[in-house]
Amino acid sequence: AKYHTPDAAYYSKRLKAIVEGKEMPAMPPRQPVDVGVDYSRGDPKGKERLRGESDDEYIARQRVLNDEAKARMAAKFGSSGGMAGVGSDPSYRHSG
Repeated sequence: AKYHTPDAAYYSKRLKAIVEGKEMPAMPPRQPVDVGVDYSRGDPKGKERLRGESDDEYIARQRVLNDEAKARMAAKFGSSGGMAGVGSDPSYRHSG
């Protein structure tokens, strides 16, 4: 989702216009800021401790973030808990 934003699309069009020597595209409208999030203490979704956050609060917040990330990964890749790519099968034996 990081690269599927209006800003990313604008940047792509801008680079293409520069390369092709064409007119620059119009800037996209600014996205509204989520005023419901208090960033004055730091990023509440980040790994860094928030200003004024106790050890217990930090640990609890990180556990919630970790649980949310696990749920997103399970929704995206399934809940088997294992990777299913090249080299992830422990029974595989190279015959070469």
